[in-house]
Amino acid sequence: MQTELTTKANLVLPWPPTINTYWRCVKNRVLLSKRGREYKRAVKTLSTQWPSFGDKRLSVLIVLMPATRHELDIDNRMKPMLDVLEENHVMNNDSQVDSLLVFRGPVMKPGKVIISIQTLETSIASH
Repeated sequence: MQTELTTKANLVLPWPPTINTYWRCVKNRVLLSKRGREYKRAVKTLSTQWPSFGDKRLSVLIVLMPATRHELDIDNRMKPMLDVLEENHVMNNDSQVDSLLVFRGPVMKPGKVIISIQTLETSIASH
């Protein structure tokens, strides 16, 4: 199968919370944490000029630029970022991501994330 990529957007997001601090359990209910709410608000202020890919199949490249050299699990940062892209209408649902590539970039205070999103002309996976 031949898949054609078309670059559509490069976005810069603030440093995301880890999934370990994004949700909290309160009285047997799972709620968005204070850090999660603050992150969502910070992203919302940046999202006004972002494109919308609707329901297209996507390839996403993420470069994490942490504020410090502390050890971090890069996979713990993915879900909060994909969720805010969905909530800000960049995509209809994060299940549209057929390809996800994540790199640890250089240390950069206060920490940020660069996301490159491309449409896939044909799906990599069968649905």
